[in-house]
Formats: sequence, structure tokens, C-alpha cells
Amino acid sequence: MRKYILAATIAVATLTGCASYDINDRNTRILTGAAVGGVLGNVIGNGSTGATVGGAVVGGVIGANTGDRRNRDSARDRDYRWRMENCMRQYSHTYCERNLRY
Repeated sequence: MRKYILAATIAVATLTGCASYDINDRNTRILTGAAVGGVLGNVIGNGSTGATVGGAVVGGVIGANTGDRRNRDSARDRDYRWRMENCMRQYSHTYCERNLRY
């Protein structure tokens, strides 16, 4: 039980320390996930090399896949702005706002 509390404390401390990083940067997410996963794997696996490497791999995969929704949303915003600009070349702002779907 004590090692799980320690693992949770380390995870929270690590994530708190990474709060200033640009979370939209994919490399930052991968490295942070791998670091947290490696530490948790080491603590839970009692220092086993396999558990440490496995935790780092799983953490890196999770880190790589987080934040993708934000990237989709920003792509959606860019698409909407592009369509709005093209619409406003021919029509009024009010017309475009009413007829373009976000």
C-alpha cells in the first residue's frame, strides 16, 4: 500500500512540475508520459528493469495520444476562419455568420 501512495505522490509531483511546459508540443507529452510511466513502473515493480521500461513505454504511448482533441479543435477553428474569410469576400459578415456552420 505504501508503494502505491508513493507512486501517486511522485506522479502528482511530476505532473505539477511540468505545468509550465507547452502541452500541445507532442514531444513534450511523449517525454513527460515516459518519465511518469518509468517512475511509476519502477516503484510498482520494486525496481525491476522490465517494469520500469514497460511503464515508460506505456506512459510514452499515453502521452503521445493525449492532446489530440485540442489539435483537432484548432484545425477545426482554422477551417472555420478560412471558410469565413472566403465567404466574406463575396457576402456580408452577417450573411456568413448565419449560413456557415462551425
